[in-house]
Amino acid sequence: MRILIFSNGAWDDTTATGNTLSNLFSGDCWKNDRFFNIYMRDAMPNNNVCNIYYRITLVDMIKNFFNKEKIGKEIIISNDNQQIINNKKSTKERKIIDFIHKNSIKSIYTLADNIYRKKMWINGKFEKFIKNADPDIFYAHINNFAFLYPLVNYIKKNTHAKIVILLTDNLYEDINTKSIIRRKRLRKEYKNIIDSADVIYAITEELQKEYGKLFGKDIRILRKGCQFEYPVRNNINKVVKFVYAGNLLYGRNKMLSYIAKAIEMNNRTNETKAFLEIYTGDTITNELNKELNIDNCSMIMGKKEYKEIVKIENDADYVLHVESFDKKQIDYVKYSFSTKIIDCIQSGSCFVGIGPESIASIKYIEKIPGAHVIKSIESIQGEIIKLINNKNIIKESKKIREYAIKYHDKLDNQKKLRLSFENMK
Repeated sequence: MRILIFSNGAWDDTTATGNTLSNLFSGDCWKNDRFFNIYMRDAMPNNNVCNIYYRITLVDMIKNFFNKEKIGKEIIISNDNQQIINNKKSTKERKIIDFIHKNSIKSIYTLADNIYRKKMWINGKFEKFIKNADPDIFYAHINNFAFLYPLVNYIKKNTHAKIVILLTDNLYEDINTKSIIRRKRLRKEYKNIIDSADVIYAITEELQKEYGKLFGKDIRILRKGCQFEYPVRNNINKVVKFVYAGNLLYGRNKMLSYIAKAIEMNNRTNETKAFLEIYTGDTITNELNKELNIDNCSMIMGKKEYKEIVKIENDADYVLHVESFDKKQIDYVKYSFSTKIIDCIQSGSCFVGIGPESIASIKYIEKIPGAHVIKSIESIQGEIIKLINNKNIIKESKKIREYAIKYHDKLDNQKKLRLSFENMK
């Protein structure tokens, strides 16, 4: 099969989306298939699955507004040199994006939407790339509707590809804009993408049920699978180690600060000490530094390659998934299932989820034998101190591993996905 994948960012295994794509499409199950990727960030890919890409960026479109033939670039990766060269450029772009998100500059999003809709990116280079890719399957996580809808339209009209869409967040109901006109248009584009799809997947049962009802569609479940590179831990660290690996968006930084303060309180009063390590690729402001770096209690460790994170999580006593109790954030993530949950349950360490009981990810963690769930801000300090002094960490970690093997085997997941693609051809 020839599979064309759309991703908003570069297919980079150090990001959540890139890592999920590699988890779904890497390995012997797909060894006879060919992958192509269209993406929209000024960064280089970093994965072992795909080596032919087409990059279209907003800056590229603005710079070449009156000369559309210059928009877009085909990239063929044969070694790691391009990734190294492009690091500074990618970091600069990430800082700009973080600034726009943090300061909620909505006019930038509206401008971007309108530029995407003009379809300037459909030029000779783009048409040649699609023709050479000749996809049997087009796969995308649904986002960036103003670009994805005309892209799906083009793929349907100009190729024989079947359209496969994955729903990952409550994006239709929770479009973040005050403009009624923009919200209405984005929702129309979202619905048009859904209507164009041959197969729709959702990442949680809640999203499957609610959006199935909303759009009158049959929706299947698709999640990242577990890969067990390390055994379950057989000892507890002298200083109990908590590890969080992921972004600091949607109020997660605040939850981590509560954990850090709970550890600080424990370390002042109890003999058994603990430490929180935070691994993230997000831009770290002075405010975050002050909030999350507490001497001998917590530290922001920066960004690491996924392979390193797997080992770091295996070395932890507890791996963490956190969500905010803020109503606005709850509405956004209520149907979501973070891919980091799979990383946590495959780690061989004990698993702790913190967040409101009404959201899908916390509901799921509650089902896992051996996992711990903290469902209120008020109980974080007391529960963290109890976990630091927990003598059943190893026993609980073994129960979590048994559950992961039974319900989240990576190869089984891939075989089912590939078979569904084959049946669409």
